[in-house]
Amino acid sequence: MTEEDQSYKRSWFAIGLSTIVLMVSYSSLLVAIVATQSDTPEAAGPTFALGFALVPVAFVALAFLSGRRNAPTAVLKAAGVWLLVALPLGLFNPVFGLCVGFGIGGVLTLKERDTDRWQARTIAVLLVATYSLSMLWVIPAIGLLSGGLLPFACLGLADYYTQHREATRAASD
Repeated sequence: MTEEDQSYKRSWFAIGLSTIVLMVSYSSLLVAIVATQSDTPEAAGPTFALGFALVPVAFVALAFLSGRRNAPTAVLKAAGVWLLVALPLGLFNPVFGLCVGFGIGGVLTLKERDTDRWQARTIAVLLVATYSLSMLWVIPAIGLLSGGLLPFACLGLADYYTQHREATRAASD
C-alpha cells in the first residue's frame, strides 16, 4: 500500500470519527435552539453547553486523526472561524450557519495532500450548505440530517475530485 493510499484512508477515518462528534454537537445545538421556543426553555442551557463544548472536539478529532501538521494551531483557527461564521449565519438559519461553520473549520483542520486545494474544499462546503438549506424547505428531515452529516464528508469528496483531476492531467501529459 502506497503512502498516498494510507493518507487517503487516514483522512476518511478522521472524517468518519469526527463526523460522529460533529453530529452530537450539531444536534445538541439545534435542540437547544428549539428548546428556547418551547414550554421548557431551561432545558436549552445544558444542551447548548454540550453542543458548544464539542465544537472544538470535532476539530481536534479531524486534525489529529488526519495527521495535520500544526494541528493545535489549526484547531484554534477553526474554532475561531466557527464562531465568526456559524453564529452570524445561524441567525439567518441555524442549519445553514452550523453547516458552513463546521465545513469551513474542517477546511482549516483536515490534512492537505499535494493535490488538495482549499478552493475546491470551500466550494464543496458552500454547495453542501446550500443543499441543506434548500432541502429544509423540500424535505426538512433530509435538510436537518445533511447539515450535520455532510460538512466533513464533502471535504473528502473535494480532495478525491482534485486528486482524480491531477491524475487525469498527469496521464494526458
